[in-house]
Amino acid sequence: MFRRMNAFTLPLNEAEKRHSSFLGAFKWFINELADHLGSFLIEYGVLSKRQIVRMADAELLSEVILAFEEGVVSTSPASLRNLYRRHDDHLAFAGEYEDRIKSCFEFITRNLSHLRGGYMMKPYALQSLVIALDFCAHGNSIISQQLQIASPGRFPSDRALPEALSALAEAHEGKDQDGPHYLYVWGCLGGTNRQPRRIARLADLLRVMGVFVPRSIDPIGAVPALSPVPP
Repeated sequence: MFRRMNAFTLPLNEAEKRHSSFLGAFKWFINELADHLGSFLIEYGVLSKRQIVRMADAELLSEVILAFEEGVVSTSPASLRNLYRRHDDHLAFAGEYEDRIKSCFEFITRNLSHLRGGYMMKPYALQSLVIALDFCAHGNSIISQQLQIASPGRFPSDRALPEALSALAEAHEGKDQDGPHYLYVWGCLGGTNRQPRRIARLADLLRVMGVFVPRSIDPIGAVPALSPVPP
């Protein structure tokens, strides 16, 4: 780590600081999961090899775990550091978390490979896609309360899903804020790690997956910034 710093004069980013500060269960869980998913992240154009060297994969997966535990929230270096600290001694749900995340990536590989290299594979968009798929298949009581929705308890099976997700990605690419996916597009433009933007993306993703989401869930004007709901 210090040889790289000396060679390239790059200061440690926040993910690297967490990696160097914590030596416990959560760090190694994230490292092993990142190793397992590394080829997907590169092949699908989510992250470059350079970004993975700088631990952007660890940050992406940590944000997914944070959503499992706290619902749709803004992230910051402090919130992710607290996540590492909370599970430094022991990660009770390591097996469950691993199965949930791997099953979502396997679903994408089997059913949504056409999204490879597109706008749905932007890291913030993929994070929302994984959370949406996980909610459909496994549920999340906090997200259910935040968005007033129920999980169907299974992965989406609609044959139209690939086309619907392509439409979201195309709207994102074209920055189409006047079309039917204005909410998703708004969620992808600026401040993508903030709670209102994440709610917007997740709401539209869940709608195309067949989950009933109230139209009142509209961070553009109808809904104030939501706070995490205690479990």
